Amino acid sequence: MQKAPCTKVGLARQYLIKNFATLPSDGAEVLNGHVLFLYTTHDRVLSCTLTALKDVVPGDVSLYSYQIKKLCKLLKKFRHLTDESEHTNFAVLCHEVLVIAGPVPSTITESATPLTCDPAPSSDGHVKLSLRKGFSSPRRDRIRKRLEFVSKGKFEMKRKYVAQMKDLNAQHHKTVKVKYLNQVIKRKDVIIVKLKKLVVDSLHQELTTTKIQLAVLMRKHRRLKLYRQCTRTSTSEPIAGNTSKLHHELQYKDTVIRHLENEILVL
Repeated sequence: MQKAPCTKVGLARQYLIKNFATLPSDGAEVLNGHVLFLYTTHDRVLSCTLTALKDVVPGDVSLYSYQIKKLCKLLKKFRHLTDESEHTNFAVLCHEVLVIAGPVPSTITESATPLTCDPAPSSDGHVKLSLRKGFSSPRRDRIRKRLEFVSKGKFEMKRKYVAQMKDLNAQHHKTVKVKYLNQVIKRKDVIIVKLKKLVVDSLHQELTTTKIQLAVLMRKHRRLKLYRQCTRTSTSEPIAGNTSKLHHELQYKDTVIRHLENEILVL
């Protein structure tokens, strides 16, 4: 019974699809990532993987199932590719050249025999495999250097992002503080306007009252003056005393009116 296909694609499968979906041709190097891609594509069935791999590997190279099986088993170790070190190790493994050199171990059963029709690899095949094996270490170094460069770039981007966020937060706090101070100033201005209005209203009321009192005094003064001119009797001295008192009171009221008018002009 055939296995049901897995609908959820993991991080390892995503990485293999992104980097190794295009299989090599014309004698190009076969990487471990290409083998693992075929293994995951064929629902992790080793026999199907080996059959598909025969169309990719050159005809003079023999495939041994135990070596492919050993490589495919390594895929189970990489379950947490969110970890940066594990992701780096997985990438290094995938970019290594597939090496199928050496005789079949004696402990391997019949399934470990070559799947191709050739009885043994030719001398050219051995030279080709030895060259691939020799290029494995420099390639690994290049991949490690590339991954280190990417990691450093990611760290620098994160550091710049954190610095930019700090600057934006500082600017935001300054903006909020300035906005708060402007609101306080507006409230103070409203209070000052109200107080000025109260002072002006009170001064106007006091000025009006003083003018009324002044008008009453002026009427009294005129009446007394007329009364003085009419009587011309012995009571002129008390009347003169009252007149002098009214003059002083009139001068005081004039002074108060001028002072209030000056205060109104200042406001």
